[in-house]
Amino acid sequence: MTMTAIGVRARATARHWLWPGLIALALVTGIAFVAWRLSLAPATGAAPAPEPPRVIELAAIEVSAVRRETLRQLIPLAGSIRPVNEALLRTEVAARVREVTVREGEAVKRGEVLVRLDTRDLKARLEERQRALDAAEAQLAHAERVRANTTALEARGYAARTSMDKADAESRALAANAGQIKAQIDMAQKALGEADLVAPIDGWIAERMIHPGEMAMNDTKLLTIVDLSLLEVMATVPASDIPRVAVGQTADFTVEGLGDRLFTGRVQRINPATLAGSRSIAVHIVLPNPDGMLRTGMFAAGHIVASEAADALALPIDAIRRDADGSHVLVIEAGHIRRRPVTLGTLTTLDGRVRIERGIQPGDVVVTAPLRLEPGMAARVGGQ
Repeated sequence: MTMTAIGVRARATARHWLWPGLIALALVTGIAFVAWRLSLAPATGAAPAPEPPRVIELAAIEVSAVRRETLRQLIPLAGSIRPVNEALLRTEVAARVREVTVREGEAVKRGEVLVRLDTRDLKARLEERQRALDAAEAQLAHAERVRANTTALEARGYAARTSMDKADAESRALAANAGQIKAQIDMAQKALGEADLVAPIDGWIAERMIHPGEMAMNDTKLLTIVDLSLLEVMATVPASDIPRVAVGQTADFTVEGLGDRLFTGRVQRINPATLAGSRSIAVHIVLPNPDGMLRTGMFAAGHIVASEAADALALPIDAIRRDADGSHVLVIEAGHIRRRPVTLGTLTTLDGRVRIERGIQPGDVVVTAPLRLEPGMAARVGGQ
């Protein structure tokens, strides 16, 4: 046998054994794969493994930790500042203005001379009345002598009764005229004494309505003086809030143009009727001004402290939920949502916090966001 024949026969023998080996390998591999898949499948009739409970994670802004605090029930209000004490200086007589010693914005003291009137006319008027009185008294003295003589003659029968009556009437008329002139003299002296007009109060000149040389008639307005040491705010309050307002309550204000500085006053008066054309009632609040920072006409905005509770428990109004069983809150306790009935107080603040009388304790974590949660749900606060 040649070498070529031997090689051909060897290759044929190798192919005869290769194919059965490959088929056997494929069968073993398939059986192993099926067995592996069956090992992954759950056993027939076995219950599926329970899923872990879903935990709801709440943000810190969606909850509120209960703490004790001071609550203040406030009634907002605003109004213009005006003086409690104000004086208007007027003339009592007609005279020409000789001198005005002050201008707007200057401080004055009680009793200080502010306006001087020209007294020449007043003195002339007084002198004329004095001369008229002298003449009237002379006439009256003459009439009294005539009356006395007539009375004596009438007693002796030398004078008629009519003469006596005439002398008596003339005497009474002259006496009345003299009395009238005396009253005019008193008025002239008074006018002369009031030629210098003085400040009736301590304060500041707010208005000056007269100048030297002008003629001031009787009751003419000359100056306005305001006392800035004590001011008041006349604010309007809705009639529905008036039952909570009382004399003596504290009121805090900020004033336009003076930044965040807080001014404190007290309710002094409450008007008995609503303002015309509105359903509001005027409330007068006295505002001390020791450093003179406040001025009349400034606009003040603030609030009255209607009631105050120290060491109280409170929650945002949005935290209160209501159902058929009443008011309640949702508390995160031991990792779960719990329903907690609460009793609300009557005090509610301007920023929307309500006092809780019963149902919560300091440290409780209450859900404040309007989320649809049910008692029993697992929950936690993010970051905790």
